[in-house]
Amino acid sequence: MSILTKIFVVVVTLMAVMTPALLVPFVKNTSTKIEELEGKVAVGQQAQQSARTANDRVKSLNDELAQLKEDAAAQKNAYEGEIAGLQNDLATAKSQAISAESQLQVKEAQLQQVSAGFEQQSAIIATMRSELDKARTDTLRNQKRNTELTDQNQTLSTELETAVEQVRLLKEKLADLESQLTSGGAVASRNEAVGPTAGSVNVRGVVTGVQTVADDVFVSVNVGSNDRVAEGMEFMIHDGGNFIGTLVISQVDLNSSAGRVTLATGEIRPNLQVLAANF
Repeated sequence: MSILTKIFVVVVTLMAVMTPALLVPFVKNTSTKIEELEGKVAVGQQAQQSARTANDRVKSLNDELAQLKEDAAAQKNAYEGEIAGLQNDLATAKSQAISAESQLQVKEAQLQQVSAGFEQQSAIIATMRSELDKARTDTLRNQKRNTELTDQNQTLSTELETAVEQVRLLKEKLADLESQLTSGGAVASRNEAVGPTAGSVNVRGVVTGVQTVADDVFVSVNVGSNDRVAEGMEFMIHDGGNFIGTLVISQVDLNSSAGRVTLATGEIRPNLQVLAANF
């Protein structure tokens, strides 16, 4: 064999020996990268599903809000019409009362000038006073009805503001989910380090204590770390059928926890139910 042939044989032999040693780390690294990529894809799909769920929830609440606004507007118009009618009745009653008062004064002046028929004069005066009392009673009743309708109108306005606030909170949560979808695997790793959140568990409990400090309301509940409660978890406070407020946990024990009320639409009191927000 020539020298070139020998060199070629040596080179081929070296490549045959080194190739498996080089391929093994390459194949292993490729497998690891594939697993990491699959993990990120799974996290992205989960975030997309959460975003779709939140979108559906926001759409549903927007529809409910639109219906509530429509109903509130209809009730408001009806109440305003009734208030206008009552105000007209009130004005009429006041006018009648003034007229009756004037007539009574005229009759009393006439009766003072008449010396005879004292009993007839007394009957006329009593009748006029009865009419005056009736007019005054009607005026008071109309004023009370007007106040009641005004209070009902204010209650509807408060409920409408509460619904708008709930939609705003849901939109903020949707924005957070979209941010998670954009950040991909990095967000998933950070969530794993933090632990459970209000959207990953479904915890129910009862308010056991309420304390007001300055303008803040602090609440204790009968669920804790044994029930997967964590600091920063958000609970919805309700009475079984009506939304009362929201609570953010700041202290957690094994079987109890406490936090501050961040939104209240009614009185926060013991024995109200709490539910971990799950969007």
